Amino acid sequence: MVAADGVRSPLRESLGVVGARRKYQDGLIRVLLEESADLVGEPWNRVIDSWVLNPRTLRILYAPCEEGRRYIGLMAPVDAKDASTLPIDPAVWEPCFPEFSSALRLIGSRGRHDVYETTRLDAWSVGRVAIVGDAAHAMPPQLAQGACCAMMNALSLAVFVSDGSEITAALQRWEAQERALTDHTQARSAELARTRALGSGMQWDDVGLRAAQHVPTGSRRRVRPAAAGRAVAHQSLSS
Repeated sequence: MVAADGVRSPLRESLGVVGARRKYQDGLIRVLLEESADLVGEPWNRVIDSWVLNPRTLRILYAPCEEGRRYIGLMAPVDAKDASTLPIDPAVWEPCFPEFSSALRLIGSRGRHDVYETTRLDAWSVGRVAIVGDAAHAMPPQLAQGACCAMMNALSLAVFVSDGSEITAALQRWEAQERALTDHTQARSAELARTRALGSGMQWDDVGLRAAQHVPTGSRRRVRPAAAGRAVAHQSLSS
């Protein structure tokens, strides 16, 4: 059995796995917008990561997705109720991010708010049950590697339990091989969430990109991230 039912996993809780959860000072409202005439052409065809640091920290992350979709994330301190409440109030955000006015006014009643959170378990399996994804190792989104680590660990899990060996032992070998990378990525994401270092124009390095450069167990070929992935395409800092 695989428990992959999210950060608040009732399956994990039913197993009695020892672990810890930590929440951070920031949260994120996430929205997928349909393409509109207001979001076509420059600068809407590239990633935009904008921060305001004073008088309080706010962030908008925008990214084009598949054809016809646009992602927007609005980060604010949890105690900033006016910026963390749904539906969003464009009047809260527009004075800090006037360049996003057209996107903000398209959001309407849509959106989901989550507080940044880390989940760390003493073990990723109990007997013949494996725990995968946010149920096992939720992390803040600063490195955008939470879902990636989940998919890599799920792929490697399939490899380990398909070799014909006893399942309990296979699950232990799976964790022994894969956990170090996930722990590293989780810790680095947590540090960035704590310090908000991305807001000061932090440069990407091999420490932060370790998971992104990893060759997943079970993959047939290596796919290296594009060189442009090492830098934020656009960042504006305001005070």
